[in-house]
Amino acid sequence: MQAYSYTIVIIVSLFFFGIVYWNFRKFKTSLEGYVVDRNNVNSWTSISTLVSSILGAWILFSPSEAGTWSGINGILGYSFGQALPFVAFAFIGTRIRELMPSGHSVTEFVKYRYGSLGHSFVAIISIFYMLVFLCAELTGISSAANMIGGIPNWITALIIGLCASTYVVVGGIKASIFTDKYQFRFILPLIIIGVLTIYLNSSVTKEFNNLDNRLMSFSNWTGGKFGLTLMIAILSANMFHQGLWQRIYSVTDNKSLIKSFTISGIIVIPVVFIFGFIGILAVGIDTASNPSIALFDTIMSISPQWVIMVFLVLAVMLVASSLDTLFNSISSIIGTDLKDFLPKDSNYLSNAM
Repeated sequence: MQAYSYTIVIIVSLFFFGIVYWNFRKFKTSLEGYVVDRNNVNSWTSISTLVSSILGAWILFSPSEAGTWSGINGILGYSFGQALPFVAFAFIGTRIRELMPSGHSVTEFVKYRYGSLGHSFVAIISIFYMLVFLCAELTGISSAANMIGGIPNWITALIIGLCASTYVVVGGIKASIFTDKYQFRFILPLIIIGVLTIYLNSSVTKEFNNLDNRLMSFSNWTGGKFGLTLMIAILSANMFHQGLWQRIYSVTDNKSLIKSFTISGIIVIPVVFIFGFIGILAVGIDTASNPSIALFDTIMSISPQWVIMVFLVLAVMLVASSLDTLFNSISSIIGTDLKDFLPKDSNYLSNAM
């Protein structure tokens, strides 16, 4: 299985690097094109890039882990909590576009509204949050590839991280949105295929009537408090996600912004819930000894090899789609919002890199 795992990690990573290089090899970038691609993205492309950017490898780990102990209440909170930032951006984003039609980020708005101190504070928090997100994504995919195929963690992180960062340097946000369109077309079908093979497996379906009553109870107050906490935490954290702020300026107009962010929020709810429910199933079939990898323990226990490979392909695509957004988002803040702290004679691209 190791050979298959290496092949998947390398081919999927190089595929997206290749299509970006081919389409952007003669691309002449600018600040606007690199950071926001202003008013140039229609509703459906916006939905593709929003969903792909947010649904990283974390959906294969965190929701199922939450499901193993917080139950139905916890994963409901997780699901709706993940949709809340989209709802917030649908309304806040339209207002920001009206107040600062030529803006690039929330940090830029904070600078003009609250001054340099507030700007620096928000910019540092934003970079820190996205760096943590980036490290978590690389750690997640590295752990998955190591578990499935025995690939050393550093090799997986190096291959995927290098490919994603390189093609983002080449094309900026345009490259990120371009690859997100393709990743979205693959990610949702792969999720459907992978999840159906788990839920329709005979060793799983026979456990539906024997699930832990505590985990399935809506009166589980511990799970309810956890779900409520997650809703607040996810909404608050994503307010500092520069990738989402970039995309409020990329979409063509306010009507398209509201439509794309709202539909994206609706899409992520069932996705997070389904993966979270696998954690409850894992408890039922006794594959939740390590909650943080409950999903992979479950599929490796009950699924044929081809299903495991489907999940590895899905994991690599999920990571690539979130990494390119994070790389571009971090570089956009460094190159624009923190330009006063950088050498005066350096250009935008060198700052970003």
